[in-house]
Amino acid sequence: MHDRQVGFLRVLGTFVVALSLSNACGSESPANNQNTGAQSGGGAGGTGGVSAGGTGGVSTGGAAGTGGAATGGAGGTGGVATGGTGGVVAGGSGGTGGVSTGGTGGVSTGGAAGAGGVATGGRGGTGGGATGGAGGTGGVATGGNAGATDAGRTDSKADDAARPDSSDAGSPATGFRVMTWVPSYSQTQWKAALETDTGGAHSPRNTITHLATQFFQVQSDGTVKQGVSDADLTWVSQYTKKNGIKFLVCIHNYIADWDWAVASSAFANNKTKLVDSIMALVDKWGADGVDIDFEGNESGDPFRTEFAAFAKDLGGQLHAKGKELTVDVFPYIWNQPNSNWWKDWVGFVDGVNSMGYDALYGGGQSWAAYRWQQDTALAAGYRSDQFDMGMPGWTGTWGSGGMGTTVIAHLNELLSGNYNRQPTSVCIWDAQFDGAGWLSQETWDALYKIRTGQMAN
Repeated sequence: MHDRQVGFLRVLGTFVVALSLSNACGSESPANNQNTGAQSGGGAGGTGGVSAGGTGGVSTGGAAGTGGAATGGAGGTGGVATGGTGGVVAGGSGGTGGVSTGGTGGVSTGGAAGAGGVATGGRGGTGGGATGGAGGTGGVATGGNAGATDAGRTDSKADDAARPDSSDAGSPATGFRVMTWVPSYSQTQWKAALETDTGGAHSPRNTITHLATQFFQVQSDGTVKQGVSDADLTWVSQYTKKNGIKFLVCIHNYIADWDWAVASSAFANNKTKLVDSIMALVDKWGADGVDIDFEGNESGDPFRTEFAAFAKDLGGQLHAKGKELTVDVFPYIWNQPNSNWWKDWVGFVDGVNSMGYDALYGGGQSWAAYRWQQDTALAAGYRSDQFDMGMPGWTGTWGSGGMGTTVIAHLNELLSGNYNRQPTSVCIWDAQFDGAGWLSQETWDALYKIRTGQMAN
């Protein structure tokens, strides 16, 4: 991911090809057109298409075609937002005092009600799963009803009694996250940044919720090698405990490069040893959970099934101890693990960290848009607080369109409600925060609003 010159940024050639392909496949991009009026109805998505409802007094999502996704629109003040019917259905967002109801389909996810609103989970169709929406301020969130099972469907809760839903007690409710990482280098810089006083009410100390230590390198035999001194780990452990921040041990596969062969040997061929090694680290350092940063630059989906089995095994053991699991992911369909994999771990992974960073922004097209990223996570079965929008701490200027190119402009995009349907968590690489504007008072005031799940619309 993350070594600034390596990881996600290293696959720029693949990244450009993927961008060209995604722009050529318009049916894979969420529709951004919205109509305003007394009533606004979403269109019908074709094969693999996406249908987005409009904005108005009453907003109704359209019907998705084969493999399509229907997303309900946003109801205005006192309005009603209803999800459509299709392969994947996401409920719309009710405005102030509104009602947000998920639709009927293979997977049905309730929308998020605004202040004083009511969010009702949708009703899953045959083989479907239903997830309740999130109530806003003073709101009420009601879970939906799952439909009948359908043999062969992998997304139905009823097909696998051992698989908990993301809202079950087995997956700790973490709330919205402001997550960052400390690497095994530049210790002086990130320690100083984490102690910064912005001069305002909010700073890294009282705004960051999760701090991951990218200090641990996976080995092919399933063991884990520590890459820093105990003193560095002790500093992080004490800092997080003092400030009420959750401390995650981060396991990575950067050897001489990001090595998928080493990672896959560990999680596929030595899974039990790897899980035991990780759990021993959690116990040794009193960590609150684990972040997995295994990155591959291979073609296709090698070891997807084995990675899912590893995530479920590790997540299950962590949840049994009241601890969390997050996974760092690629923001589109290339590399490993990519956006096609996200749905594989619902109920076992508590946070999906999108490594789009400076490729993601409100004015982005297709997968590079904040809205596409969140919609894809919601359709996969995650709550909006379980998806972390990646942001680049190493630069203060990126993107185009939207509300601007600065750090605060992009944070305001996420807070405005115009570039994502629901509030979101964020993850920032890395904790040096050395890009222009990252350590300003207004930035941390905005990040605190994200932490508390605020959004204007």
